[in-house]
Order: sequence, then structure tokens, then C-alpha cells
Amino acid sequence: MKQLKCLLVIVLLAAMIGASPVLAQEASGNWLKNDGVWSEPSDWPDSQPSRDTSQPSNLISTAGGPVIVQQPQDVSFKIPYPASMSITVENPETCDFQWQWRLHKEGEEDVWLDFEGPGAQRSTLDYKITGYQMYNEIVRCVVTSKSDASKVTVSDPATFIQDGEPSDYYATLGDQIVAMGQTVNLTGGGQARLSSDGKTLTLENANLSYSSDFNSYYQGIGIQYVATADEQDNAVTLELIGENIIYADTEKSYRTGDGIRPSFSGLQFLQRNPQGASTDLMTLKIGGSGQLRLDSPTQKAGDIFDYYGIYAPAFVRLTDQAQVTISNKFEGILCADLVMDEKTALTVAAESSALEIRTLNEAPGNLTLKPEAVLDAKAKMGTVVTVFGNGQVNAEAATIKLEGKMSATDLPYTDDPIIVAGLTTNHPQTADPGAGDVTLKNCQLETSLSTDHQQIQFQQGLKVAGDFVVDGGSVTIDSEILDKAANSRGVIGLQGDNVSFKNGAVIESSVAGSNLVMSAIAGDQMSIDDAVVNTVIDNSAGRFDASETEVVGLGAQHMNINLTGATGRVNAQILGYNNGLPLANYLTSSDTRQDYDPAYQAGALTLAGKAQFIVPAGSQATLNQASLEAHQVLGDPQNKYSVYEATYNKNDTSKAVQQITIADSTPVGTVSYSTQIQNIGWQQAVTNGAISGTTGQALRLEAIKINLDGFPETGSIEYRSHIQNKGWEPGFKSAGEISGTVGEGLRLEAIEIRLTGAMAEKYDVYYQVHAKNFGWLNWAKNGDPAGTEGQSLRLEAIRIQVVPKGTVISSEGTNPLAYVTLADL
Repeated sequence: MKQLKCLLVIVLLAAMIGASPVLAQEASGNWLKNDGVWSEPSDWPDSQPSRDTSQPSNLISTAGGPVIVQQPQDVSFKIPYPASMSITVENPETCDFQWQWRLHKEGEEDVWLDFEGPGAQRSTLDYKITGYQMYNEIVRCVVTSKSDASKVTVSDPATFIQDGEPSDYYATLGDQIVAMGQTVNLTGGGQARLSSDGKTLTLENANLSYSSDFNSYYQGIGIQYVATADEQDNAVTLELIGENIIYADTEKSYRTGDGIRPSFSGLQFLQRNPQGASTDLMTLKIGGSGQLRLDSPTQKAGDIFDYYGIYAPAFVRLTDQAQVTISNKFEGILCADLVMDEKTALTVAAESSALEIRTLNEAPGNLTLKPEAVLDAKAKMGTVVTVFGNGQVNAEAATIKLEGKMSATDLPYTDDPIIVAGLTTNHPQTADPGAGDVTLKNCQLETSLSTDHQQIQFQQGLKVAGDFVVDGGSVTIDSEILDKAANSRGVIGLQGDNVSFKNGAVIESSVAGSNLVMSAIAGDQMSIDDAVVNTVIDNSAGRFDASETEVVGLGAQHMNINLTGATGRVNAQILGYNNGLPLANYLTSSDTRQDYDPAYQAGALTLAGKAQFIVPAGSQATLNQASLEAHQVLGDPQNKYSVYEATYNKNDTSKAVQQITIADSTPVGTVSYSTQIQNIGWQQAVTNGAISGTTGQALRLEAIKINLDGFPETGSIEYRSHIQNKGWEPGFKSAGEISGTVGEGLRLEAIEIRLTGAMAEKYDVYYQVHAKNFGWLNWAKNGDPAGTEGQSLRLEAIRIQVVPKGTVISSEGTNPLAYVTLADL
């Protein structure tokens, strides 16, 4: 933690003159307090200049020290142009130089602190961080004899004096300045130009490296774009043409007192507010026909530290199908609001956090994704995507992929316990209505978390501080605590104040861990309307203590389930835990434990439409609400539960089942399927829309078997595959026959599935595949091909549903097509 605090002092820069403060996040993220309550985010701390504040140095001159011939003189400068200050001594080759700056605090004695970096240890101080707050910056130089360090001469103070107001708009790219109306050929290649009105900065095939060496401008910033607030049009544009690569060459950065070689950000946007102007936040639009890549070397704890990919205390909007990629940053993006327009793509790989939305200047701070936008975010030791303050997350027909994976050998930047999470929203105690809400409409969201580090304290897939609504589409959560994360307190798949799944939404939540494990829970109400909810908590391998771990599959204070169609289904399954409850009703602190009371239970659990209890296969009983009992479970008495225990035998309530299904009680057949996976072999069969295969592991499907079971209609299901090097199989397979190859190491690239006979007259078969480079494609049905053609891309997973004729499955994919040919690219 010492390294992190020191680094924050080094890299957090001050705002422009007259601007709102530039603020930054404490990189430790959101830790779980001992009482199990998520902590509120602290205010963004005031930024400091890029200087060493760890070792105050109030040296004075000693006898016999070096002789100063010319004292430093006051220097005037104009933002954004640099300024230099020099000292002249006798025999300079025998001297060491260290420039210092004065820290003045009202009512306290002034102290002097060192500037850092090789540029601060020469006779000339090239002060190039002149884009920041520098009212009468007072400096001095300490000159030391190389042969005798006790002989010191301290220069007279001198002042950097700002001369007039800075330009309304300007940009810097590494050590080059771009003024309004100017085009600059970059030393690394490509061009940068700033429009005559300053509102458009264009990058054309820009190739730029930056570091925090003191000879570079702005202490480790690739692109800095400074704009002045405008009441008429409070927006500027970063226009991209071609491929633009901004690279943090931190190998060249100077080392701080802790040995870290830092840089600050690949892209920094700063807003300047003239006296009397509105403090409303500006919008930085990132668009154009090109791409932007913000790269750096792989982070190394205690060595390389590239802090932000994009640092913008403002609104950020991706438009014009912009493609932005950020790699190997400590934090990917920090901004006050982010909008991703149609068909834009943001890919981020970071250490601590991929994306943070933080409230600033009373802006709510929202994350918005429009149709066909793709957010692919990865982080190791924190929350992948966080929305603080009163903001919301709203997405429609978008694809969101969140991944958090921390291995046992990763080196954290803090000694504090770590929480790994996919998406969290937070809001203050006095929140605005709707603060922290997450609404996904016809989206596909995949969250994959796995941690294997002893500092992991908790793991949470989706933590929503407000209402969580999934309207159509799908949400998949795969969250597992691995063996070496022995200090973990638990894992939660999905959590919200109020949770609503509706209109054919498919929710898959698979979690495993110890101490406390919950798959999908709501603080108050959970509503499931014509949706598919499958939760699995799996300890069948016996990796976790089966008796000490408290497990809940689905939980809420009030649960309302309304299923009108045949496809809606709620299924909660627990494997290998003794203290597991598939369905739980939480009491409030004012409630008391209730023995079974039909009137009380009906208020907490409502089944409507075709929603009825169904026991696991093998039991003859059909359960209903009268088969449930409520009681207190083991644990803290302050956390009271009223627990619905569905039992096999209505007359014997001593043993709960490990699986509860709420669905249409009318006998309905199932489609089951199993896949042969590279390096794994045949998977256990899954049914009715569940995923068979893998995602995020780069493993190919090699073969598949599909069966129908329990349908009263005659007919069958037939299927054939497109196989690597072989093409389409000449004929269709059926009734559990193998389609594909086994033992030949050949990938499946596409598949066709169809029904025959009376089955084809009454039902549709839908199938959706996960393909390399594309992720989940759209649904295909009734014999149409699904996958890719002519691109040598493997299928990695599949899900299949057989539904009554005319049923519409509303789930968009990464690509609007179910079958992508070369002509589609």
C-alpha cells in the first residue's frame, strides 16, 4: 500500500488554471467491510504535482560547498509551452545537482521537496509540466560536491511565473504541442491536427510513445487534449483516421523513490472553465473511421506502473463505430459518464479496474450502451466495471463481456484484502431515485470470474445497488473460488435491491465457493415473468466444506413468479453442500421466525400462471406451496431467514431436496445434448437452453450428440456438422448419434439442426453457437446453418431449445447473423 500511496502523489496532476479539480480514484477499489457491507466510495482526492513528497529536504549551505557563479533567475512562461531555469557553478563536472520545489501550507513552516527524474538532477531544469496549476512556482537547486557529500550549497529561490492566460484549446502528443489550426507530423509517424476552432483533434495513423522521463512533457501522458467550456457547444471530438497506436514506454520512465517506473495516462482530457463560465462537464467524443490503441508493457508490481488508459473527468462518448482498445493499464478508463453508440467497440484489459464511472460536478455518472455496441472488459484484482454515485447502467441489444481472473502468482499492488467483481453500482445513502439501477434489454452479458489468490476476500459477479432488470436477452455468470484462495469469505453470483427477469430473458448463474455462497438474490423483491432462470451451486467434487458453508440458490424477501408460456422455468440446484437451500425467503430485522403459515407464505412467495413446483426426476410427488415450511437456518441470528424447504414427501419435512424447479407442470419434453471438447472429452449432457462447451478457454468443439425425450409427438431431431478439412457431413445424424469426429483433433465450424414429423409441425428448434472471434452469434432455427464459413474458426459452445411453434426467442448476439460468411465481413 505504501507504493500505491506514493505513486498517487507522483502521478496525480493538478487541474488547469480556473478548471475544476482533476480527480482520481483510490486504486484499492471497493473492499468488503467486516460487517459484510460494501463501503461507500471516498471522494476523489485532490491531485498533486508530479513530485516526490516522501522526503522533505530542508538543507542549508555548508562551509566549503560548491561556488555558485550565477543564481537561478525568475522565468516567465505561457501555457502550454515549456520553460527552463539554470544555475551556473564553478567546476560543474565535480558537482551533483538536485532541483527542489517549495511546499507552502498556511500557518506552517515551508518545506522543500525534490523533483524526481534525471531532468531534475542537471544544472538546467526543463520544467515542462506547464499545463497545470503553477501560480508563482518557487524552486531552488541544491548543489553537492561529488567528492564530499557533506559540502552543500543551496541556491537562492527563483520563481516560474505564468504569463497570461493559456490557450483556449490545445493538445500535446508526447513532447510535441499542437495549437489551434496547426498540423504536426509526429516523430513516431502519422499526423495530429487541431481544427481552427479547437473543437476537433484529428489523429491520422499516429504512432506515439511516451514515458515519465523528466525530458518528456506532462510526466507520462501520451495525448493530452485541453478544451475550454463553451455554453453553446460544450463538446469536442477526437477524430480517428487509420490505426493510431499510443504506447507507454515505461521502460524509459524514471524510477521513483520506491523504485517504480510510472506513467500517467495514454489519453487525458482536461476541461478549462474561464472565470464566470458554467462548470457543467464537457463531452469528449471519440469517433471517426479509424481505431485507437492505448498500449503499455505488462504491469510489474514494484516496477512498471502505467496508471490510466483514458483519464477524463468529463463525459465520454464513443461514436461513428469507433474501435478503442486499451491494454496493460492499471486502470483502463476513468470518466464521469460513458456512452457507447451503435456498433462501437471498447476492449479493455487492466490490472485493477477496466472501467470506472465516477460522479463529478453533480453529474449522475451513467454507463449507456446502444444496439450492437460491444464492451469487452477484463481486470484481475478489483471490480471490472464500477459505476459510482447516482448513475445508472442502461444497455439495449448490446454485448457485454466481463472477466476477472487473478492467479496465485499475481502480485497485488496492495496488502489489503481484495474483492473481485464483474459489475458493481454504488450510490450514497441519500441517493436520487433510480440511482444504481441496471437495465439490460435484449442484451447478452457474460461474466466469468475465477480467483486463486490468498488475498481474495470475496467474489461477486453482478452487484447492483438499485434495481436490476433483465428484459429479454441473456445473462450468464460463471464464478468460482479456486483452491489457493483459502481466505475467501464467499461468492455471490447476482445481487440487486429489486431484481426482475422478464420477456424470455435467460439467466444462467453457476457459482462455487466456501463460507457463504449465493447464486441469485434480491434485497427486497425478485420478479420472474416468462423467463428462464437456472442457478447451479456445485461442490460435487468436494472441494469446499460441505457443512460449514451456507448456500442459497434463489433468495429474496418477496418472490413473484409468473409463467404463462411453456418455456418459462425457474430451476435452483445445489450439489455437494449439506447446508444448502435452493429457495430462501429473507426476513427483515423486524420480522420473527414463522412456522408454516399459508397466509404468511403467500405474501412472500407468489406463483402465478403455469408456475408450479416440480421436484427433481425420480420423485413421484408434485409440490405446491403447502409443501413448504419456514424456519431459522444456522448462522448469525441477526440475519434471519424464513426458508422454503421443498421436500420429497409432504408427510416428512425432515429433509430438503437439492433442486427445486418452478415451471409448467404439464409434461413437457426435453432436448438434451452433449459435446466433445478439446482436452476435456465428452461433457455431461445438458438440457433446454443450457450451455454445452466452454467460453473463454479457447477450446474447440469436436463432436455433438442430441436427443429428444418426453415429447408425445412423433418425429425426431436431426443434425449435421461442418468439420475442419472435411466440410459438411454428407447426411444428418439423429437420436444420439455422433456428429463430428472423436480422436482426430478437428474442430466443428458450423451446425444445422432440424425437427422431423409431427415434432416439426408443433415445435421450432432454436440453436445458438459461440464461435472464435465472434462470441455468441444470433439464434438460428429449423435447419438454418449456425457458425462461420470459410474462416477456419472453431465452435466453442452451443445451446439448444425446442419450443412451441411460433415462440420467439429474443436474444441478440455479437453479430446480428447466426451464420457468418466471408461475404458478410
